[in-house]
Amino acid sequence: RSRADHLSRLELRLRAGRWQGTNTDVAGVRMPLLAARGLTLAGSRALILGAGGAARAAAAACRELGMTVTVAARQRQAAEAVGDAVDWDKRADTPHTVLINATAVCGDDSPWPSAAFQADLVFDLALSAAPSRLLADASGAGCTTIEAIAMWFEQGAAQLSWLFDEPFDAATLA
Repeated sequence: RSRADHLSRLELRLRAGRWQGTNTDVAGVRMPLLAARGLTLAGSRALILGAGGAARAAAAACRELGMTVTVAARQRQAAEAVGDAVDWDKRADTPHTVLINATAVCGDDSPWPSAAFQADLVFDLALSAAPSRLLADASGAGCTTIEAIAMWFEQGAAQLSWLFDEPFDAATLA
Protein backbone atom coordinates (compact mmCIF):
# COMPACT_ATOMS: atom_id res chain seq x y z
CA ARG A 1 0.00 0.00 0.00
CA SER A 2 1.07 3.52 -0.61
CA ARG A 3 1.47 6.10 2.11
CA ALA A 4 -1.40 8.02 0.49
CA ASP A 5 -3.80 5.16 1.28
CA HIS A 6 -3.68 6.12 4.95
CA LEU A 7 -3.89 9.89 4.73
CA SER A 8 -7.61 10.49 4.25
CA ARG A 9 -8.21 11.13 7.97
CA LEU A 10 -6.15 10.26 11.00
CA GLU A 11 -7.58 9.71 14.47
CA LEU A 12 -5.22 10.26 17.39
CA ARG A 13 -5.17 8.99 20.96
CA LEU A 14 -2.76 9.19 23.85
CA ARG A 15 -1.94 5.88 25.57
CA ALA A 16 0.74 5.40 28.23
CA GLY A 17 2.29 8.76 27.35
CA ARG A 18 2.57 7.96 23.62
CA TRP A 19 0.52 9.24 20.73
CA GLN A 20 -1.03 6.63 18.43
CA GLY A 21 -2.82 7.17 15.14
CA THR A 22 -5.12 5.20 12.89
CA ASN A 23 -7.46 5.69 9.95
CA THR A 24 -11.01 4.42 10.46
CA ASP A 25 -12.29 5.66 7.10
CA VAL A 26 -10.93 2.50 5.47
CA ALA A 27 -13.06 0.33 7.79
CA GLY A 28 -15.99 2.62 7.04
CA VAL A 29 -15.77 1.66 3.37
CA ARG A 30 -14.64 -1.94 3.80
CA MET A 31 -17.41 -3.10 6.16
CA PRO A 32 -20.40 -2.11 3.96
CA LEU A 33 -18.68 -3.73 0.98
CA LEU A 34 -18.25 -6.94 2.97
CA ALA A 35 -21.91 -6.80 4.01
CA ALA A 36 -23.08 -6.70 0.38
CA ARG A 37 -24.54 -10.16 -0.07
CA GLY A 38 -24.00 -12.33 -3.10
CA LEU A 39 -20.94 -10.47 -4.41
CA THR A 40 -17.45 -11.86 -4.76
CA LEU A 41 -15.12 -8.98 -4.09
CA ALA A 42 -11.69 -10.66 -4.24
CA GLY A 43 -10.44 -10.50 -7.80
CA SER A 44 -13.12 -8.05 -8.90
CA ARG A 45 -12.53 -4.57 -10.29
CA ALA A 46 -13.44 -1.35 -8.49
CA LEU A 47 -13.79 2.00 -10.23
CA ILE A 48 -13.51 4.91 -7.82
CA LEU A 49 -14.74 8.34 -8.85
CA GLY A 50 -12.74 11.12 -7.21
CA ALA A 51 -9.23 11.47 -5.83
CA GLY A 52 -9.59 13.07 -2.40
CA GLY A 53 -9.51 11.58 1.08
CA ALA A 54 -12.65 9.47 0.63
CA ALA A 55 -11.25 8.05 -2.61
CA ARG A 56 -7.99 7.17 -0.87
CA ALA A 57 -9.87 5.36 1.89
CA ALA A 58 -12.03 3.56 -0.69
CA ALA A 59 -8.94 2.51 -2.66
CA ALA A 60 -7.25 1.15 0.47
CA ALA A 61 -10.42 -0.75 1.50
CA CYS A 62 -10.83 -2.25 -1.97
CA ARG A 63 -7.19 -3.33 -2.07
CA GLU A 64 -7.54 -4.95 1.36
CA LEU A 65 -10.47 -6.92 -0.07
CA GLY A 66 -8.35 -8.14 -2.98
CA MET A 67 -9.89 -5.91 -5.62
CA THR A 68 -8.13 -4.22 -8.53
CA VAL A 69 -8.60 -0.46 -8.26
CA THR A 70 -8.94 2.12 -11.02
CA VAL A 71 -9.50 5.81 -10.27
CA ALA A 72 -11.19 8.44 -12.42
CA ALA A 73 -11.00 12.09 -11.40
CA ARG A 74 -11.38 15.37 -13.22
CA GLN A 75 -7.66 15.94 -12.64
CA ARG A 76 -5.77 12.92 -13.96
CA GLN A 77 -2.67 13.70 -11.90
CA ALA A 78 -4.72 13.57 -8.70
CA ALA A 79 -6.20 10.21 -9.74
CA GLU A 80 -2.71 8.85 -10.43
CA ALA A 81 -1.73 9.68 -6.83
CA VAL A 82 -4.47 7.29 -5.63
CA GLY A 83 -3.92 4.41 -8.06
CA ASP A 84 -4.18 3.31 -11.67
CA ALA A 85 -5.96 6.17 -13.40
CA VAL A 86 -8.26 6.70 -16.35
CA ASP A 87 -9.41 9.98 -17.82
CA TRP A 88 -12.64 11.33 -16.33
CA ASP A 89 -14.40 11.25 -19.68
CA LYS A 90 -13.45 7.54 -20.10
CA ARG A 91 -14.93 6.39 -16.77
CA ALA A 92 -18.01 4.74 -18.29
CA ASP A 93 -15.75 2.74 -20.64
CA THR A 94 -13.59 1.36 -17.81
CA PRO A 95 -14.33 -2.27 -16.84
CA HIS A 96 -15.52 -2.64 -13.25
CA THR A 97 -17.91 -4.62 -11.06
CA VAL A 98 -17.95 -2.15 -8.16
CA LEU A 99 -18.47 1.59 -8.65
CA ILE A 100 -17.70 3.93 -5.74
CA ASN A 101 -18.55 7.62 -5.85
CA ALA A 102 -16.01 9.48 -3.71
CA THR A 103 -16.77 12.89 -5.22
CA ALA A 104 -18.86 15.63 -3.62
CA VAL A 105 -21.51 15.20 -6.34
CA CYS A 106 -24.78 14.10 -4.72
CA GLY A 107 -28.50 14.68 -4.59
CA ASP A 108 -30.12 15.38 -7.97
CA ASP A 109 -26.73 15.47 -9.72
CA SER A 110 -24.78 12.35 -10.62
CA PRO A 111 -21.09 11.78 -11.32
CA TRP A 112 -22.04 8.92 -13.66
CA PRO A 113 -22.54 10.00 -17.28
CA SER A 114 -25.49 7.74 -18.15
CA ALA A 115 -28.27 5.56 -16.77
CA ALA A 116 -26.42 2.46 -18.05
CA PHE A 117 -24.29 0.60 -15.49
CA GLN A 118 -21.90 -2.31 -15.82
CA ALA A 119 -21.37 -2.52 -12.06
CA ASP A 120 -23.00 -5.12 -9.86
CA LEU A 121 -22.66 -2.79 -6.87
CA VAL A 122 -22.72 1.01 -6.59
CA PHE A 123 -21.58 2.66 -3.35
CA ASP A 124 -22.17 6.40 -2.99
CA LEU A 125 -19.96 8.01 -0.33
CA ALA A 126 -21.52 11.45 -0.84
CA LEU A 127 -23.99 11.96 2.00
CA SER A 128 -27.41 13.27 0.97
CA ALA A 129 -30.84 13.49 2.59
CA ALA A 130 -32.51 11.16 0.11
CA PRO A 131 -31.08 8.45 -2.12
CA SER A 132 -28.91 10.22 -4.66
CA ARG A 133 -29.68 10.22 -8.34
CA LEU A 134 -26.65 7.94 -8.78
CA LEU A 135 -28.12 5.33 -6.43
CA ALA A 136 -31.65 5.70 -7.81
CA ASP A 137 -30.36 5.15 -11.36
CA ALA A 138 -28.20 2.23 -10.26
CA SER A 139 -31.05 0.60 -8.38
CA GLY A 140 -33.30 1.05 -11.40
CA ALA A 141 -30.64 -0.72 -13.49
CA GLY A 142 -30.65 -3.68 -11.10
CA CYS A 143 -27.45 -2.90 -9.21
CA THR A 144 -26.97 -3.51 -5.50
CA THR A 145 -26.58 -0.10 -3.86
CA ILE A 146 -25.02 1.17 -0.65
CA GLU A 147 -25.84 4.60 0.75
CA ALA A 148 -23.22 6.87 2.31
CA ILE A 149 -24.76 6.60 5.76
CA ALA A 150 -23.55 2.98 5.93
CA MET A 151 -19.96 4.23 5.64
CA TRP A 152 -20.52 6.88 8.31
CA PHE A 153 -21.95 4.38 10.82
CA GLU A 154 -19.15 1.86 10.21
CA GLN A 155 -16.46 4.55 10.40
CA GLY A 156 -18.01 5.87 13.63
CA ALA A 157 -18.14 2.41 15.17
CA ALA A 158 -14.51 1.74 14.21
CA GLN A 159 -13.46 5.11 15.62
CA LEU A 160 -15.26 4.57 18.94
CA SER A 161 -13.88 1.03 19.23
CA TRP A 162 -10.36 2.30 18.72
CA LEU A 163 -10.67 5.34 21.01
CA PHE A 164 -12.25 3.44 23.92
CA ASP A 165 -10.66 0.00 23.42
CA GLU A 166 -14.14 -1.53 23.44
CA PRO A 167 -16.11 -3.04 20.57
CA PHE A 168 -18.84 -0.89 19.07
CA ASP A 169 -21.25 -2.20 16.46
CA ALA A 170 -22.48 0.12 13.70
CA ALA A 171 -25.98 -1.33 14.08
CA THR A 172 -26.16 0.02 17.64
CA LEU A 173 -25.25 3.49 16.38
CA ALA A 174 -27.99 3.51 13.74
